[in-house]
Amino acid sequence: MAIKEDDRTSNQLTLNTTILAIDSSTFICSVALMKQNEIIAEYSLSLPNIHDFVLAELVRRILADCEITVEEIDALAISSGPGSFTGLRIGASIAKGICFDNKIKLLPIETLFSVAYAAKKIANLFKAKRILVAIPSYKDLMYTQFFSTNAEPLSKVEIQTETQVETGILPNDLVCGSPNNNFSKGINVGKYFFPSARFVAISGLDMFHQGKYIPAENFIPKYFQEFIPKLIKK
Repeated sequence: MAIKEDDRTSNQLTLNTTILAIDSSTFICSVALMKQNEIIAEYSLSLPNIHDFVLAELVRRILADCEITVEEIDALAISSGPGSFTGLRIGASIAKGICFDNKIKLLPIETLFSVAYAAKKIANLFKAKRILVAIPSYKDLMYTQFFSTNAEPLSKVEIQTETQVETGILPNDLVCGSPNNNFSKGINVGKYFFPSARFVAISGLDMFHQGKYIPAENFIPKYFQEFIPKLIKK
């Protein structure tokens, strides 16, 4: 079959695209680099309350280790929420600093969508009817959203208890997002599809070629709930 000229152009753009991705929406602080349609590196730290100390250093380190300069980055994909208020704010600040002159395109990627997008293939492999993404929120609550097996939103983001979440799960739902849930229903692959910079990069590549980037100064994370300050125990 002959390849159209516009297909060649699209494929060439994909191969030449370098994307830096950041996910600071949960307790895991992660950055990833995608080049030539492949994840070439991902650095993650699963430690609480470290985002403000290590995120900028993780970005510097991954670029240095992969011998990629900031000028070589085409786009920065950033998890835009829902998630940790503090984590999202820190991620947004660093992303805006890197994309301040808009030469590097800023791609806001909704956290739950990035997980659903990454789970598309396995959803079809298991012949699932829907993808449910459920990630930890505050205390015993979870952010949840249903998607089609093509990662198209079927519902709005909700904040629910685990009991409420399980009530809505059907036997052929693919459940992603939380490695620690105890759902007895659905096809549970949560521990394999927890939010990460890798998934933000994968979905970000598609968003980049669709032109779904915004001016850095316009980026505001989607918190979905009011900030609840925490007291630090001495």
